[in-house]
Amino acid sequence: FRAYALESNDQEISTVLNILARSDYRTAQVEKIPDNYKLSSEHGTMSGAVEVGMFNQYMHSILEDTLIAAEKSFANMNNYGIGVDGPLIPEALTFPAEPY
Repeated sequence: FRAYALESNDQEISTVLNILARSDYRTAQVEKIPDNYKLSSEHGTMSGAVEVGMFNQYMHSILEDTLIAAEKSFANMNNYGIGVDGPLIPEALTFPAEPY
């Protein structure tokens, strides 16, 4: 898991994330898939695992606790910036309803 605060269009965000993915795996926070998600095959059932398609479909609920913890850690950051009219009022960083 790794979070970024990027304000841009989807194409630019995609380009940045694709470039960063080449090395981010070295410092990304490892998160376990909750045990209530199970992967079954002819060899048995494994808790804490899902197929890639299922992960994409249920990503938000799988990562919900991770997202909540990350947002709490963002609250400790000074989120200042400069806008066209001058300094921005600090606001807590939060994840959008549909993270990229």
